Amino acid sequence: MERPTQGRIEAFSNLLLFIRHNLKPETLRKLHVRKGDNMRIFGGRAHTSFSAVRALMAEENEKIDWFAGPLDDRADYLTKSYVPFLGEGPNHTLRRREIIGGVARAHAQLADLEDLLAKEKDHERALARFLYRHFAKIELTDADVDAHLDFRENARVLTLLPLWFRKTLLRGKHAKVKTFRTAMLKRMDAAGVSIADSWFDVIWFNSGTLGFYPEKAIETLKERKDLQPVIFAEVDLPAGQRPKTRALIHEMLRIYTKIPSTNYVKNGDQVEIAVIATASVDPEKYPDPYKVDLDRDHSDAIGFSGVSQNRGCPGEKFAPDAMASVVIDKIRKGALA
Repeated sequence: MERPTQGRIEAFSNLLLFIRHNLKPETLRKLHVRKGDNMRIFGGRAHTSFSAVRALMAEENEKIDWFAGPLDDRADYLTKSYVPFLGEGPNHTLRRREIIGGVARAHAQLADLEDLLAKEKDHERALARFLYRHFAKIELTDADVDAHLDFRENARVLTLLPLWFRKTLLRGKHAKVKTFRTAMLKRMDAAGVSIADSWFDVIWFNSGTLGFYPEKAIETLKERKDLQPVIFAEVDLPAGQRPKTRALIHEMLRIYTKIPSTNYVKNGDQVEIAVIATASVDPEKYPDPYKVDLDRDHSDAIGFSGVSQNRGCPGEKFAPDAMASVVIDKIRKGALA
């Protein structure tokens, strides 16, 4: 399908807006206050309320894997059927089924994550080891972990930039990223991993997210001492069985979302934008939306596109429990002392 296009000025503006939002999650919310519900961002018409975003997600239109213009030569970083974006592509149904099954198996191994967290000085390194072990059948050395973290940091920026820029001014980083990805795919293939390219996407793209929200949770607990007793009460519970810590993570996902929008295309050329950043703090859905409330109902949260049966995030149940394990580990190590 031919993609809708944007002018260079609009694409550049969208790029800056996306970067600003990642640095300051309130960026799109402030823009919404100024422009109202009918603002245009990321090349399309914005849906900003919780109800409007939920309705758009339920339509299950095709997702777009870009926001400021098509990603040139994306095979350097992402697969054609990039599962986290859930767009159509080669063997998409098979890839999705494989990832749902793999995530469920990893979810059952959260005790292993807690063992790794206890041994590692940094939760990012423990998460990398856990994800490669259970998604890719690879045991990482310290050097491998360093390379993964370096790839994640560089690729996150490089995927936003035009191909010509990557291959000129940033050609060294571009080449390093390609080399690491190729090497890891070969190792995963040798380990007998099917859809290795999609698994690599899942690991590098999501490992940073799994590390970010637990840090916000600890910051919140330091400010809201009234929340600490209910979280402390779950420290000795088994992994995956901590409802209040999971709720805390859901509140962090809701308030500090790093995914500002989900972009869809309808009828081949009509771009519709589900603005998660505004919908997740819609006061009609969440009274006193910026208050962390562990008793909120998160069953219909939109951050994982859970309303969509065929395009919802496979990690909707796994991710909050994995991040809850990180929070508990930090508490055990004295983060709130």
